[in-house]
Amino acid sequence: MRNQDTTDLKKIPAPVHAAIATLLLCVATAGYFHHIGFARFLAGTNDFLPRYTQARMVGTQQMYSIEAGYREQERIFGFHIDEAYHDRFPWQALLMAPLGWLPYLWAYWIWVGLNLTAFAGLVWIWLLPRDYVLWGAVFLPMAACLIMGQDTILLALCLAGALRLAEARRDLAAGLLLALCTAKPHLFLLVPLAVIAHRRWRMVSGAALGTLGLLIAGTPAAGLDWPVRWLTVARSVGSNSVANVATRPSVFQFGMQPWTIGLALALAVVFGFLIWRSRNLETGVALAVIGSILIAPHSAIYDLPLLLVALPALPLVTYGRWLRIALFTPVPYWALLNGAPWSAGVPLMLLAAVGVSAWGPGRLKSAVQAAGNRHA
Repeated sequence: MRNQDTTDLKKIPAPVHAAIATLLLCVATAGYFHHIGFARFLAGTNDFLPRYTQARMVGTQQMYSIEAGYREQERIFGFHIDEAYHDRFPWQALLMAPLGWLPYLWAYWIWVGLNLTAFAGLVWIWLLPRDYVLWGAVFLPMAACLIMGQDTILLALCLAGALRLAEARRDLAAGLLLALCTAKPHLFLLVPLAVIAHRRWRMVSGAALGTLGLLIAGTPAAGLDWPVRWLTVARSVGSNSVANVATRPSVFQFGMQPWTIGLALALAVVFGFLIWRSRNLETGVALAVIGSILIAPHSAIYDLPLLLVALPALPLVTYGRWLRIALFTPVPYWALLNGAPWSAGVPLMLLAAVGVSAWGPGRLKSAVQAAGNRHA
């Protein structure tokens, strides 16, 4: 009966699977409104607002002026969101400039539609071949990303697309697509190491050229001195982002302390070793994404849609599979949103999954079998 059900499901076209999963995500997002500010989602008063106002300031030389950004928010809504700074690169504002030409609510709902389309694409190219469609549709961080007006769903699609292109040995195209992930570089800090470790030099070249091209293309939108002004805003973000520190999925949920910095550096070394020893590029990138999330100084629940790419690519057997399933359920993320001490569950579970993947019973059994084969 189970085989018959699986065969019947495979007869359904992939676009239909993607459409159904997207509808389920919409239902799940509405169901999570008690845990995340759903009213802000409907009104559009979320993190899309500073992205929109930054896009409207393309070419004005005031893109990184905090005061000018607040004035533009007030002109649109009559108020501004505190600490909602223009902290993205100029090329991102340039890509979003067409939305800045539209009335705010039109632009906002188009943005929501783009994110839902990106989720459908993620289902099609990544989750469906790995039988994780249902888990993706009810994944709480995915709903949080939509509700908060963030763009991590788009980055998850870029990452999955890059891996599929790399699987087909289209490394230059994969690298160019990976360059778009620099929209949030702190979430991909260790990914270059995975690409280098597996000697995918054309992918490295594509990512480097793509990143350089994006930075050059964005410079006219903000002026030649934009890096100096951007760094000023970035420092303001770092110094002021302490309100929800306990809900970060990284070691910095305990604050920016000497011991948390030391722990992040130690984790970077451990993950670097595991990435270098990974069996293939897909596993290396999965480890790199998880490691980057754990050591990111600034991260939140809406950054975790990347786990929908990383966790299915992580080689897990026996108990590790249950850890992966647990990380797909809403429970760890409800705990994360409730702050300390419950918020420590997400990073601890991610570390446990990586540990089982690297040193668990499945890997030990494989190593014993490989050793037996060598001696046979």
